[in-house]
Amino acid sequence: MRAASAYKRQRSIRVELLDSDRWLGLPSPKHRLAFVALLLVADDYGNVEGGTGFLVRLWRDPCGISGNDAAVEIATSLQKADLIQPYDADGKRWYHIPRYQQRIRSIIRRVPPSPWDVEPETPYESTSGPSDSPRSAAVRRVSPHSAAFRRLK
Repeated sequence: MRAASAYKRQRSIRVELLDSDRWLGLPSPKHRLAFVALLLVADDYGNVEGGTGFLVRLWRDPCGISGNDAAVEIATSLQKADLIQPYDADGKRWYHIPRYQQRIRSIIRRVPPSPWDVEPETPYESTSGPSDSPRSAAVRRVSPHSAAFRRLK
């Protein structure tokens, strides 16, 4: 699939998707597969190109669509189910996937930011050693998992 070949990121799709009322409420399996395809090609913030040509290329083989009308109909169904939200940037149409929560280690932005993007917390944390002098302050790397665990304490 040529449309997704530019996106070489690994994505995890959680099993909770299979119980989602929004996803299960889509009109057909073709619509559900189209949403999964969007999940796989989205950037680290859940944004994806929304041009009709891109969507036709992305959905042609897995969803069996042909033509712009079918792509627009699927995108409209996904919008009605609140699975994607359109926005315009750089003179083009883009989609943002709400509730897109990838646990990522590095951020790479491939498309313009959507109005819903939230910048991640910095992966670095400053700690001070035995003395408070600037030379003794250490900066250590904190994984997103351990940072989230610390917030729960």
